[in-house]
Amino acid sequence: MKKEELQEKSILKYLIKKSPTTVRKIAEITELSEKTVRGRLDKIDTFLKQNKIGEIRKEPGKGISIIVFEDSKNELDNFLYTNETLITENERVTEKILIYLLTLPKDSFVTQGWLSKKLFLSIPTLRNELSEVKRWCVSHNIELEIVQRKGMRMNGSEYAKRIGIIDLVLANNKNVGKSLLVLCPGLDVEKVKKIIKQVEKNWKIQFSRSSFNKIWIMICLSIYRGRNGKSDEGVPDDYKGIESYNEYNFSESIYQLLSENGYRGFQERDTRLLAMLIIGASKLTWDFELDSNVGAENNKLTDFINHLIISISDVLGVDLRDDQILANDLKEHLKSAIFRMRFGQKNANTMSKQLKSEYSDAFLSVWSTSQLFEQYFDIQITEDEISFIVLYVEAALMRRKKTVKAILCSNLGRSQSFFVAELIKKNIPAISEIEIIRENNFNRPVPDDVKVVLSNTGVPSSNVIPISPIPTRADFNLISQSIDDEAQQTTTEFYFTK
Repeated sequence: MKKEELQEKSILKYLIKKSPTTVRKIAEITELSEKTVRGRLDKIDTFLKQNKIGEIRKEPGKGISIIVFEDSKNELDNFLYTNETLITENERVTEKILIYLLTLPKDSFVTQGWLSKKLFLSIPTLRNELSEVKRWCVSHNIELEIVQRKGMRMNGSEYAKRIGIIDLVLANNKNVGKSLLVLCPGLDVEKVKKIIKQVEKNWKIQFSRSSFNKIWIMICLSIYRGRNGKSDEGVPDDYKGIESYNEYNFSESIYQLLSENGYRGFQERDTRLLAMLIIGASKLTWDFELDSNVGAENNKLTDFINHLIISISDVLGVDLRDDQILANDLKEHLKSAIFRMRFGQKNANTMSKQLKSEYSDAFLSVWSTSQLFEQYFDIQITEDEISFIVLYVEAALMRRKKTVKAILCSNLGRSQSFFVAELIKKNIPAISEIEIIRENNFNRPVPDDVKVVLSNTGVPSSNVIPISPIPTRADFNLISQSIDDEAQQTTTEFYFTK
């Protein structure tokens, strides 16, 4: 679900619980600007009215309230607590226009007059909607071509068009089966689904639900568009050697089983299109080695990852070159990510904003490698893909943080001292063990395996970290900084005895 959709549902839930309220209060709760909240409220109001669920009411002196019609409460609850998303009639019109244009037969045009009658729209309204259509096309590597005296059509590769249709079907979590019956009339889409599942089982592969649906839609489009002359020639050929991937062999197996079940007319191009989609898909189970058949292309990816890790290490000032787990994780992820970025497949990361804020150093280190992506693969890395790589980098940094032992010098009672020690370990996982000593035992070298010495007694030593009797957040921050400080790795020079 997109960020905007989550925000809209959050606002709706808040209105149901706290009506009447104010724009300012909603902005504070959702961490949005008041301007953004007003826009979201207008969209929610339009949605409620168009679906005859209720309305947003604004009353001077009282604030903003939500009015839900009595017989629509269950419908609203179902909407709020499922993956359905808020969509207005204007957005539905844009989708309908896109579907009409994307499913036109090869070399066919449609006029604005015909389309306006088909959708019961005035010509001015249709022209306004076409502005949204053009924006959508740009994000999908498709051009809305308008030819005088002929009309308009979608101009782009067959792959781009199919990905566009897939995105439209999956938008707003529609019922995929029902959508396919509309897109591919006469096709037994459930039978196609069973065949895909059979090949999935034979190969011991499991795709995520979203990826499976994309594959299902792609194959149904291959059958229907090929059968009805709607399929265009042209497959992106800027990625050579796709036939060497196991995903290509898997795609061949699907089309072979489809042929055995009476489906005909497939081309090698269909196998390539499906393989390209599967390479970028999310696989829950995939038992084949990444580099089993990819030859020189895999060597290029390996070389790229080595440069990527070196560059990230230089920016962070932390050497990650020996972390084989990081290298393998990046290899597995980037194989799909590069295809997604090259061929316009979107893979939203809902954590992007949080990662950018909380792990800014790692985010900056990955962002600084953008030129490497252009140099090796002629692609521009997206912020979402940067965020995915940040997760792998942060995991690698966590692996580097070895646990340390600490000493706590305390004159508090036994129970109080043990409580403080456990509180410190709870808030600072890097400390695995704390030995408690008394101030009068402080007179011999600290063992080499002890890296942190704490005291709540006021021991006068530059190597001791002073803390409060009951440590505060400031104390925890000071201890954490000291652990991370390279100076803490040198031998300490204070003394104690047992």
